[in-house]
Amino acid sequence: MPELVGGAVCLDIANSVDGRVLAVPEDHLRSYADVVDRVVRAGGLAADEGDALLARAAATPDAAAELVRARDLRESVFAVFHLPDAVLIR
Repeated sequence: MPELVGGAVCLDIANSVDGRVLAVPEDHLRSYADVVDRVVRAGGLAADEGDALLARAAATPDAAAELVRARDLRESVFAVFHLPDAVLIR
């Protein structure tokens, strides 16, 4: 499990891909459970809240859609910190 060093939940989610410049980056959000685990470890949820979310996800088919939404949010947050210099200068 990779160390969380972002200091904020949003940054720890944004940093959930290692080796973005490699041919095959390593995505640490491979499942909804991975998202919940990372948020709990980052301090965004208590462990019992994470357990409740996982139990709820097991009872509904929405977990796959939430994984997609979490990854989309991750890419949006990541992009804010990696905009091309030309965009930042405007």
